[in-house]
Amino acid sequence: GVSDDNAMRLAAMVGRNPCTRMLWLGRNRIGDHGASAIAEAVCTLCSLQEIKLWDNRIGDRGAHAFGEMLRVTSCLHTLVLFGNRISDLGAESLALALAANGSLRKLGLSVNNIGDKGALAFAQTLRVNGALRELNLAYNQIGDQGARALADMVGTNRALTELGLWDNSFSNESEEMLHLAWVSTGRKESGLTI
Repeated sequence: GVSDDNAMRLAAMVGRNPCTRMLWLGRNRIGDHGASAIAEAVCTLCSLQEIKLWDNRIGDRGAHAFGEMLRVTSCLHTLVLFGNRISDLGAESLALALAANGSLRKLGLSVNNIGDKGALAFAQTLRVNGALRELNLAYNQIGDQGARALADMVGTNRALTELGLWDNSFSNESEEMLHLAWVSTGRKESGLTI
């Protein structure tokens, strides 16, 4: 598989190729150093539309690097980082970056270590971000506080059409609150998975 060292070499090559549209490097050994190199190399590639780095070893520093990339890129529409080691700190970096990003449509962060603080950051940012359509935070550690914040956000954000939250740590009450908030906006029930 691709390690951090290989990812850094690959990032240098991708950064010099203005025709790169997708970068899929799932099920590898890419950690924070490799993720940071990739994020730095591709931040100015206008052709790049998708980055999928699922099942790697990316932690908060790598997530922060992708957050910095999201602040300057205007072409990327999909970022998938599920199955990594991202906690609240990395989620907060990504959420803050979304406030300045108008191109990202899909963000996949399932199977990480994101809790209430990360969910609160996304809820706050998504009150002003009208671009993101899909957010997947399934299989994390979001509790009642994060679930309530996301339910409140759903009422003000009309752009989000899919929200994945299954297998988190919130109560049945919070699940019901999310469901009611979601359907009261006229969204399809199938867009919310809890």
